[in-house]
Amino acid sequence: MVDDPARELERLLANPDDPALAERFERLAAAERAELARGLEAQAPALRERCGIALGSELTDLAVRRMATRGTDAEEACRAIGEAAAALERYLAGFREKHGIRLDLDPEARERVIVLSGAAAAEVEALCARLFANYPLGLNLLRERTGRDSFAIPAAAVGDPEGHLNGLIRETYAR
Repeated sequence: MVDDPARELERLLANPDDPALAERFERLAAAERAELARGLEAQAPALRERCGIALGSELTDLAVRRMATRGTDAEEACRAIGEAAAALERYLAGFREKHGIRLDLDPEARERVIVLSGAAAAEVEALCARLFANYPLGLNLLRERTGRDSFAIPAAAVGDPEGHLNGLIRETYAR
């Protein structure tokens, strides 16, 4: 707290590029994020149950960022993450129904998709459609060759989906 908020605001606005002020702000913001993360970690078991997904480090960071930037609480951040996880499940179910191929995303891959989407449920499906656009054709070739209709998708595949698919194809056809 300051004694004269109006004067303090005037002082801050007079020199917005002051490196000391920027450093102080960053230090305070980091302390706030750390406090939010501690609170979130304390609630992790209950939130895991309500979110429907384990909060790994990336999801915890995402939740903390949402809480800090939007001024929401852990429940709201968890709700958004839960909705994004449900959207991911809808995409995977739709992919299987449409193509007859099951994508088995490991927990880290699921977390990565949700983080990349910013926990926006509408973005999850659009992101997955972009990431896995060539998977129906490529995985169908693999299914014809191997008889498999289920494919593991690790976190690395989210970062490089084409590289992962090409690697699967090379590996299968090299046999």
